[in-house]
This record gives sequence, C-alpha cells and structure tokens, in this order.
Amino acid sequence: MQSSLTLASPLNFNLRMATEKTFKNLKMAIAAMKSLPVDQQKKLIMNLVSKDPALAKELLENIFEFEDISGMAQADFKLIWFEIPRQTWYVALRGATDKLMMFIRSCQTQRAFNELMTELKLMGPQPVSKVQAAQQEILKDIQSLAKQERIQLLKK
Repeated sequence: MQSSLTLASPLNFNLRMATEKTFKNLKMAIAAMKSLPVDQQKKLIMNLVSKDPALAKELLENIFEFEDISGMAQADFKLIWFEIPRQTWYVALRGATDKLMMFIRSCQTQRAFNELMTELKLMGPQPVSKVQAAQQEILKDIQSLAKQERIQLLKK
C-alpha cells in the first residue's frame, strides 16, 4: 500500500510542476504578444494557426483579460456595455481597478456613472468567486462579439 503512495506522489508532483510551467509560459507569451503592435500580433496569430492551432486558440482566448477593457475603443465599450446585462456588470465591477473605473466614467454621462456607483454601493461586498464568474461571463461575451467582428479586441 505504501509503495503505491510513494510512486503516485512523484508523478503528481511532476504533473503539477508541468502544469505550473505551462501556465507561466502561456502568461509570458501573452505578455510578449501584448507588447507588439496590433498588426504584428495578428501576423503572429495567423502564423501560429497553421503551425499550432491549439496554442493559437489558447492565446486568443487568454490574451484579453477583464482589465483590458480599459484599453478598448470607447465605441466598442459602449456596445458591450449595452449588450451585457447590468447586473452582470455590477457584480464584475466589484473587483475593478481604478483605471477601469476611470475608463468607464469617460465613456458615460456623469448621471449614468453616478447611477452605476450608487448601484455598486447598494450591492455591498460580493464573494470573489461570484465577481470572477461575472468577469468571465463578460469576457466570454466580448470574445463572441469579437468573433462576429462587431468589436476589436486588439489595440491599435
């Protein structure tokens, strides 16, 4: 019985280390891609699609994070703001940075932004898991709109 535990432990450790390494490499690849101009990002993705479609798909799905909304064109943000239910935004914005909130403020009237802030205060604290789930839902909707070519994800 003990020998099976000792055999399994190194295997589990190696699998965990490989997963952590892969995650770190993906994060590094995403960071490197974000530093490139949009046209080079697109060329890189197109080249990857032919060589490693799975990696290209994973990069595309993970390159845009919730905080990146603050770098969108205002017209694209306004489209997603009205496409996604308000309650989802309220929960997701509980974990928003000042940078993102300032961007949202610049895209709205003062009255609309004040209403948003009032709703956030009334809502009170939310579990982190609920905030992250709402953010992921928004990102999923953003990806869908980008696939339909209704918005641009990559900065110009």
